[in-house]
Amino acid sequence: AQPRRMTASTLEPGSIFSQHSLADFIDCPRRFSLRYVRKQAWPLLEVAPLGMDALTYREYLRKGALLHQWIERYWLGVPSAESGLPSNDQSSSPGKRESALGIDDAELSVWWARFLATDFSALPPRRLPELELVAPLGEFRLYARFDLLATGGPGDPLVIVDWKTLRGERAPGYDFLQRRMQTRVYLYVLATAGAPYADVDGDLDPARGVMR
Repeated sequence: AQPRRMTASTLEPGSIFSQHSLADFIDCPRRFSLRYVRKQAWPLLEVAPLGMDALTYREYLRKGALLHQWIERYWLGVPSAESGLPSNDQSSSPGKRESALGIDDAELSVWWARFLATDFSALPPRRLPELELVAPLGEFRLYARFDLLATGGPGDPLVIVDWKTLRGERAPGYDFLQRRMQTRVYLYVLATAGAPYADVDGDLDPARGVMR
């Protein structure tokens, strides 16, 4: 029997989608159908991205989530001693920084040190970490969670900053990022639902949205 073709009528009105679910649809419509239409649990991948095995990839995601948690607390100004943040001392050796994290993980230590060494002075002054927005998309909704949204006064750009946990590979170039589903979803959601953060009463000019 031929599989049933999925159409917009297959989906419940008001369904909410994200960059991940839309990327699933492009990569494998069958996986999208099982996950988001039939609500079936998807098993652990046998072969994960970046050439990792499935368990290594799961641990990689866990460390990435921990890094995002640290960065959020950093931008919120929560003192290190109260938040579980590692030390902000960049002058210590890598080994001492590892010890300050309270865990034996050199890779996570390198990611954190790379964040602390980044110059954010060119960003607009208002910094909003882990900001969640939902925008209408026809009869559906589109969800985005920005690692950081930096805003300023009227007319200033609204800059979405996305943290990348690289494993020795080169940072992706501008052209690659422009084609990514994440970039397209984030900029659409910002333009459609971001007006309250841009000090405008009406529609937000999409040209003000920038992703880095």
